[in-house]
Amino acid sequence: MIRDPRLRGLSSEHHAALMLARNLDRAVEAGQPALLQAAAAQLAARFATELEAHFQVEEALLFPTLAALGHNALVKQAQADHAYLRQGATAAAQGQTEHLGVYAERLAAHVRHEEREIFPLAQSLLPAAALDAIAERAPKAPRAAQAPPP
Repeated sequence: MIRDPRLRGLSSEHHAALMLARNLDRAVEAGQPALLQAAAAQLAARFATELEAHFQVEEALLFPTLAALGHNALVKQAQADHAYLRQGATAAAQGQTEHLGVYAERLAAHVRHEEREIFPLAQSLLPAAALDAIAERAPKAPRAAQAPPP
């Protein structure tokens, strides 16, 4: 499915989140304390600068609109993911590393949930004004992602 241009900024951030999850997995697989600490620091920094803002857009604009249209179960799952991911980022900021493998799995699963279920539903059901509001607050997609397909 082709992503609505107004959701492409959030989608491009999902790609970055998947890369973060992959980096966390690699650190866990290596099992070296220094790499785990570096991964925890990376998670804490990236959460503060990227993921939190992304979550705020979804929670302020996307989720309430979907819930109002009766899609409460999808929204509740995404909100539960956000809560878990926030807690895990806080733990990482405190230097905790034992949760990084599970965190990486949950982050990747959350991205897949949004990309495969929430975003297709949103672009088919949300009114143009709601999608426009999301586009206004979301980061702009990279130029290549904004170009129409040939």
